[in-house]
Amino acid sequence: MVKIKREIIMLDVVIIGSGPAGATCARILGQNPKLKVALIDARSFEHHPKNIKSCGGLLSSHAQDELKKQKLIIPESIKVDPQLTCVDTIDLHHGLRRFYRRTYINMDRLQFERWLISIIPDRVSRYEQARVLRIEPIPGGSRLTIKQDQKEWVLEAKVVVGADGADSLVRRHFFSDRPFPHRYVSIQRRYATQAAHTAYYGFFDERLTDYYGWALQKEKELLVGAALRIDGEVHDKFDRMLQAIKSQTDLDLSTMNSTEGAILLRPMRLNQLVYACKSAALIGEASGSMSPTSAEGFSFALRSGRLLGEALNRYGATSHALKAYDRSCWGIRISILFKLLKYPGMYHPLLRHWVMKSGITSIRHENEV
Repeated sequence: MVKIKREIIMLDVVIIGSGPAGATCARILGQNPKLKVALIDARSFEHHPKNIKSCGGLLSSHAQDELKKQKLIIPESIKVDPQLTCVDTIDLHHGLRRFYRRTYINMDRLQFERWLISIIPDRVSRYEQARVLRIEPIPGGSRLTIKQDQKEWVLEAKVVVGADGADSLVRRHFFSDRPFPHRYVSIQRRYATQAAHTAYYGFFDERLTDYYGWALQKEKELLVGAALRIDGEVHDKFDRMLQAIKSQTDLDLSTMNSTEGAILLRPMRLNQLVYACKSAALIGEASGSMSPTSAEGFSFALRSGRLLGEALNRYGATSHALKAYDRSCWGIRISILFKLLKYPGMYHPLLRHWVMKSGITSIRHENEV
């Protein structure tokens, strides 16, 4: 029988989710001795998770700039070889190939998240391997019942922060009336490799997906994945993309190590981005803040986590702070708007064909034939 801790723990802020967005927000709030903050996550960072999220684990230039703004330097131990300096873009349908200059930091995502958690001040309470069972409204805030170690705990907070990803409980509870971003399934396989691939591969084929596929190397593994609309043909389309990749590249996909997957959000309208109400806030992917062109989310996770932390530190755990946070997110909205304007050139088949044939902004590469 589940034991119930009858005492109620009073807090200012509860953050659900300790990914890059939640950890960033917790670190910034932990610097304020006036706020009582708790961080909740269903995972344990002491042990390797059974289910690894399907993610390339690349830090874009925008994410790197955000880390610099927060005066954070990534430990060298988190980086993995090879470091990537360009995107090898392949239109599988039309047989077109172009290289584009991009600078990424190739890293171990799990170690990156563990590092972000390790620099959270100790005054932030942590509930790991804990699951939120219920969220109930109370005067001045919310009451959360969580289960941890076969016990139930009751937390009351003035502000609830949803950093809980694509299937956000906080978003469903507080913002059910708001439009939801388009949902995709991300499937990724890991293959053993002895080769050295210094490019990040991007694959396009409108016959299989209106998004894209990717491949990149991490040490002795090659990660190959795709974002696909959720329907009954997901696995068939992924297998067909793998066959096309095999036929048009020299990537060795003969020895598979593992398969992983995740739900992925893709905002296609600005009203699908949701950040705050009177007693709750969303950060990272829970808010819908993802690139609609590349699915890049680290920069928005780090940025939104910082903006919310700064607003709460300045104004306290109040609705005024949440309004200030919502206003500060206009910069994120504008960034995503520019990506939506860029979208047709990447995903409309005729426009993409013209852009790639023209060679605009492309570079020469040693692998180009």
